[in-house]
Amino acid sequence: EKSLDLLAIYFTIVKVLFLQGSLTIIPDLVHLIEQVRIRSKKALHTTQIRNEHAYYCEIVQLCSLRTSWQQPASQDLENIMYVCGDSHTLSTAFQTLEVRGRRLTLRPALVTGLKHWHLRPEGRFYPKRNFYRVVEKLPDGAKVIFLFGEIDCREGMLKAVEKMKYKNLDEAIEKTIEIFLEATKSLIERKGFQAYVHPIIPVLEPTRQIVKKYNLALRRAVRRGRGGPRLTWLPCFDAYVDAPADLGAALAARHALDGTHLHPSYLPALLRPALEELGA
Repeated sequence: EKSLDLLAIYFTIVKVLFLQGSLTIIPDLVHLIEQVRIRSKKALHTTQIRNEHAYYCEIVQLCSLRTSWQQPASQDLENIMYVCGDSHTLSTAFQTLEVRGRRLTLRPALVTGLKHWHLRPEGRFYPKRNFYRVVEKLPDGAKVIFLFGEIDCREGMLKAVEKMKYKNLDEAIEKTIEIFLEATKSLIERKGFQAYVHPIIPVLEPTRQIVKKYNLALRRAVRRGRGGPRLTWLPCFDAYVDAPADLGAALAARHALDGTHLHPSYLPALLRPALEELGA
């Protein structure tokens, strides 16, 4: 419907403004959009604009937590860390952390809907092409956190095992990790990145055990150097990865935003100590 298409455009405008750091414009725009959105006769998460709506809702929640709407100050490359990932990247956007006596600003490099599996050589799906476009725009020599893999754990690998593309989940995990590391290895070397692998977010309860298995295998592969010498594992969720009990019992509720994404509170509590440990 035309009305839904128009609403999707406005949702996307908010998304673009947020990703560009144009935060001061967003409150007034959200005020106008909400006057239309709340009058919708359809549950927007069930329509063809559900993805645009989901991003919009996440951004509005994140903006409601901000204490400042000022445009992020420009900084030299040494004090910027790019977070290249799927929708989980938004929780980190333009947050500032004190790391070893300096202010480190996290800047988003969003690649919507990317799976590790999409990066296989024969892959032709749009998120793969978008990934390379986004990464090519990052400065050479930048610090980059890669934050992908949650969608693989949520839907990709289980479906592949069901279709007998792999004999079991362990084989699916190993193959998917190999695809990701092979795709990023040459890219990291060519761009001169100091790159980090962020553990997959252990938020969704139904997939936490799969996420745990995947994180264990991914950490092992990165630490063995399969992603090259410039790729480092971020130990920000190792307490959950190594926990013998169900992850659901260990994950602090204060770090959950909306049942799907992490609250920015995890950044000073978990990410900052990991960066400190690595001397990032």
